Amino acid sequence: MEDYKPIDCNLYDYLEAWATTRKNSTVVYSDEGENKSAEGLIKDLYIKDKVEYMKLNDSEIRLDALLKVNDVDFSAGESCAI
Repeated sequence: MEDYKPIDCNLYDYLEAWATTRKNSTVVYSDEGENKSAEGLIKDLYIKDKVEYMKLNDSEIRLDALLKVNDVDFSAGESCAI
C-alpha cells in the first residue's frame, strides 16, 4: 500500500462535524485505482499504524483515498503534515 498522505486539516474538520452530528453522508473514494461510492453514517475517525481512517457503517476507508464527501471535494486539499 502507498505511504499515507495526511488530508487537509479543514477537510478533517468537515468529517468531524458530520460524525458528531450523525449526518448521513455520501462518500466517493479511490480503492486500488477504482472510484467507489458509499453512503451512511461516519461512525469514527481514528489512526491505525500511522494511517488515518474513517469508519463508515461497517467499512474502513483511508482518509487519503477520499475524493468527495457530501459534495465537498477532498481530492485537491493540502496536507496537514508538518
